[in-house]
Amino acid sequence: MTLKKELPEPENVQKGSFGPRATPIPDEAKLRITLEKDTETGETKKLTFQEETLCLEFAKDNNWIRACKRAGLKTSTDLRMQPHIRKRLEELHALKTARHAIEAEAITDYLFNVLTADPNELAEVVTGACRYCWGYDISHFARHGEYKYNHHYQFRTKDEQKRVKDANNGKYPNGNGGIGYTKDRAPNPECPYCDGRGETNYIVKDTNTFSNARFLIKGLKIQNGQIEVQTHDKLKAADMLLRTLGAYEADNKQKNTGFTIQGGIDAETVKLIQAGAHAREDEVKTFADNRLAELNARLINGATDEPDNQTT
Repeated sequence: MTLKKELPEPENVQKGSFGPRATPIPDEAKLRITLEKDTETGETKKLTFQEETLCLEFAKDNNWIRACKRAGLKTSTDLRMQPHIRKRLEELHALKTARHAIEAEAITDYLFNVLTADPNELAEVVTGACRYCWGYDISHFARHGEYKYNHHYQFRTKDEQKRVKDANNGKYPNGNGGIGYTKDRAPNPECPYCDGRGETNYIVKDTNTFSNARFLIKGLKIQNGQIEVQTHDKLKAADMLLRTLGAYEADNKQKNTGFTIQGGIDAETVKLIQAGAHAREDEVKTFADNRLAELNARLINGATDEPDNQTT
């Protein structure tokens, strides 16, 4: 940087009545502040390691003094005004702004996915038939080819039926309701064991098949051999999304509603109370006038009765 001295242009007038004319200042003496380019690299001067560290530290909190201390440099405003330093600071600021915009968009997308996710894609509660719902009489089925439900214990396969029979000395402890049991079948309304309610099963689905529902997962809890899917609160996610999008005008603009609602009283209740108070103004005024009249009458009666009491 080259600094050349400048003085104001003299006027071609005499100073005083006898003073000589002022001599003009040469052109080369006019002030010109110029940023001289580096003779080797020009405007593409590279940052040193300390200068790059300084720029990165400044990008953290936009505090030049603290950035200089963290970078191990002496605080200098002249250093900040260097073209290559300013250019790097502008680049970091642009990157930081773009990153914040991307993060805000990502947060909005995440909240939207949480809000629109279907919990049934994660897990669902399914009610199916119990073991006794569709147990049938195997002898009746063998003779007539039709089912006669006796609500005995029904097995899934013949292998299961054989294992139970062999384990109980050739007997069926809960009866023999045939084979073909499946939990996918609807409960039998006439079942005396479950009263037609069936069995409730909590099913956790394969996480590899999740779509946007995966954003709804908060965690997995394993207890007593059962897996429980913990999910985010969709109402809270909706509230955060609306605040992010600026749907709450009173919150965003810090508006004052003019009154405070306490104890669960809503705005409609306040309006009704105010309307009732205005409607009863005449009634209250009449009551107050009557009360004052009674008091005046008592005072007057007390004043007239006082001489009689004195004479007696």
